[in-house]
Amino acid sequence: MNISIIISAGVIFIFLIILIIIVGKYKNKINILNKVVFEKETDIKNINFELAEYKDKLSKKESDYNKVETELKETNIKLEEKEETINAVLMEAAQAKEKHKKVLDILSEQPEKNESTEAFHKIRSVYNNLINKCIEYDLPSGKLFKNFDELLEKIEEAINFPLFYHKNIIALCGQFSSGKTSMINSFLKDNILPTSIEPTTAINTFVVYEKDNDLYIRNCFSGQTKVDKELYQFVTHAFTKEYDKDVHNMVKYVSLHTQKLKYENIALLDTPGYTGQGTDATEDDSNMAMKGIAQADNIVWVVSMENGTIKNNDLEFLEKEELNGKDILIVFNKADIQSEEDIDRIVEESKIQLDSRGIDYKDIVVYSSKYPEDFKEGEKKLFDFFESENNSIERNYLEDLNKIFNEFVEYYKDMDEDLAIYTEALNVTKIKSAFSLIGAKNKSIDESIKNVKENRQNIKNFIIDLENSKDKCLDLLGDSLYSKNREEYNRHRKNLK
Repeated sequence: MNISIIISAGVIFIFLIILIIIVGKYKNKINILNKVVFEKETDIKNINFELAEYKDKLSKKESDYNKVETELKETNIKLEEKEETINAVLMEAAQAKEKHKKVLDILSEQPEKNESTEAFHKIRSVYNNLINKCIEYDLPSGKLFKNFDELLEKIEEAINFPLFYHKNIIALCGQFSSGKTSMINSFLKDNILPTSIEPTTAINTFVVYEKDNDLYIRNCFSGQTKVDKELYQFVTHAFTKEYDKDVHNMVKYVSLHTQKLKYENIALLDTPGYTGQGTDATEDDSNMAMKGIAQADNIVWVVSMENGTIKNNDLEFLEKEELNGKDILIVFNKADIQSEEDIDRIVEESKIQLDSRGIDYKDIVVYSSKYPEDFKEGEKKLFDFFESENNSIERNYLEDLNKIFNEFVEYYKDMDEDLAIYTEALNVTKIKSAFSLIGAKNKSIDESIKNVKENRQNIKNFIIDLENSKDKCLDLLGDSLYSKNREEYNRHRKNLK
């Protein structure tokens, strides 16, 4: 029993020793492992610290990236906007270039050549030859060549654009801002002609009845181009303002064809406002207005009621020679801005002014383009005037041409008679001088007689040139203006004296 216990105790002791040895051995390993773990933990802490630094740096980089990305997006938006702006500017420039090209095409358009135009150009050649002869002979021409040139312009218009040939042309004239264009718009019941507070109708504009509603621009070469309303406004306003004088010289007129004009035999002519005190119109506008007046058969003289009574500038214009023989209707426009009492006073005072200056006129009309329904009496008078003028006109340019040549001949025959009288006076002086100087010769008188003789011979030669040119031009007029109506030509030619 004791031996068993001792043996058991010994075994236990041995196991304890072995266990202690084993525990000691593993404890050492555990310590080593703990040390390794500690070192690893330190490494992990260092790594975590570094990771935290990297994370912080990454966050900053990410923030910088986001900022750059945002800036890039904003830059892209701005670039897109700038690209859109550039494209819009380029588009606008291309459109402007195209518009300017169209304008240049309009200004340089030439009419088609045909037998009629060729015959007219021969008349022009005769005219130019006569001018050269006149210079060669050193002869004065007075106003005759000016009248001749104006008639040739009318003939050329009739050949190239016969629409106006038999129409009664009624020009609306007056100072700038008197409301001429607004009046035409009120007649048409359409704001088709542009108006503004600045001078707008810088070019004479015709309005005629036609089934087709079209706009045409006529250049100085007699070329005609059909345009839309936008291009018409660009040429006559924006382009005209930019290149003022050049366009004035190169565009003869604009014509609006519309069914809205009730009178088939009338052509309304909207003229530029002439220069007046306190107006913005220019001298070019006045000259353009005078061209329109010279071309017109009758006149509607428009005065703004804003001015009160008719102004001295209007009266001076109405006294011009170019208005002689034309029916003149005085229209006070913008009557809506005055009271009825003031209107009556203005009209009565204007009648006194017109009568005192001896200006012949058909009537004075009170009208409002803005509210025509409020001035029915004035509207009726206007339309009655148009109705009375709505008659086809037979223009006899053959007779006019013959008359000009006859005036030329009479002008130079009178000059020759004056020189004949002067020659007789020189001869008398020469005889008296011979007796007083006992036969001595006066060279200055002989020289004067010689010069007068040469002048008279030049006049006789020029009269022969005129007679030959007259027959040639009358024949050429038949081949040009009357090429499609020989019956009318033969009738007019037969009636010539």
